[in-house]
Formats: sequence, C-alpha cells, structure tokens
Amino acid sequence: ENEFFLRDVGVLKDEIALLQVTRIVRRKGIETAISLIDQLDDKKLKLVITGNNNDDENKTYYNELIDQIHDLNLSRQIIFAAHKVLDHKDLSDVYAHGRAATYFSTYEGFGNAFVETILAKKPIFVNNYKPVYMQDIGNKGFETVMIEDSNLTPESVQQMSDIIYNPKRCKEIGEYNFNIGKKHFSYEVLEEKLSQLFTF
Repeated sequence: ENEFFLRDVGVLKDEIALLQVTRIVRRKGIETAISLIDQLDDKKLKLVITGNNNDDENKTYYNELIDQIHDLNLSRQIIFAAHKVLDHKDLSDVYAHGRAATYFSTYEGFGNAFVETILAKKPIFVNNYKPVYMQDIGNKGFETVMIEDSNLTPESVQQMSDIIYNPKRCKEIGEYNFNIGKKHFSYEVLEEKLSQLFTF
C-alpha cells in the first residue's frame, strides 16, 4: 500500500519527492529545504513535509514558511502531509518512494531522522548541525551532501542534483550508508543512545 502515500499527498507518478521527515519547528531548518527546491528549479520536484506544527508557538515559523513558499511561487511543489502520514502505519511507508531526504537542522540532541533515513536506505542532505552531528554521526563515513551554517552553495546544490536525478546512485548510496548504519546504529546502540536521552 505504501506507494499510495505519495499519490495520496499529490505526488504524481513521474514526479520526484524529497522528504522532510520532521515536525515543523524552527530548528529543523525547513526553509533551507524549500530554498533547495527553488534552486533546483524543476516543476517535477516536490518537497513532502511529514510532521505537524503543533510545537510551533503561535504558528510563527509555519507562517514564515508559507510566506517563503508564496514569495518563491512554490505552492504546487511544497506539500504539508502530516494529516496523511497518520493514515500510514509506519514511517517506512513514508520513506518508501521518496528519492532522498532533507535534514537541514541547525540543532539536534542526536539526530533520529538521520538514522531513520539511513535505515530506510535513502540518501540524505544534511546541515552540520550543532552540537553533535560531526562527533556523533558525521565522522562515521556516511556518504551525504553536507552544508555548513545552512548555506546552500552552488557546489552543494549541484551535488544534491547529481544524486536526485540518478536513481541508481541513490540506491548505491542507500545500501552503502545502510551498512555503515547497521554497524554504528544497531538496535543495541540506539537503545543505549535513547536511554541516555531519557535519563534525567
């Protein structure tokens, strides 16, 4: 059933979905993902944002994103899909037919969405988020496109483009990262990380 997820949210068969599998809160850097869609300049490309904005105080950030989308004339290409995600039993449905994931967070305690993406065998485009990306994840040898300080350089956009439009390469990167991920983020490791997060 999972191929219906993208159809459900309005991604057509010949279109390409990038996934932002996070809630809508400022530190997730969603404006950078929207900016990427603008720079790639391809009507067939869609950004599917899966999380809700329940944690966004007064919807301030969400409204900024809406303004950005309108200013860039991208309303057909940016899809807020939280209401549909609930109908799908798990995240693998959501990841199944996306081409790659954007994860331009500025701050994270660890990076669960990174690990989910790796385990879903999808390429990931990431901001070098504080304080833990390089020391906890980025130094493990994953193949990603990484930007600094939310800055989409022409080089980084080109690298992302080279991956997005090459499904074979996406598959290779997915497998490669998955194998590294299994080594570093097995259930045991994740359990330990999560228990650290929840020990007060």
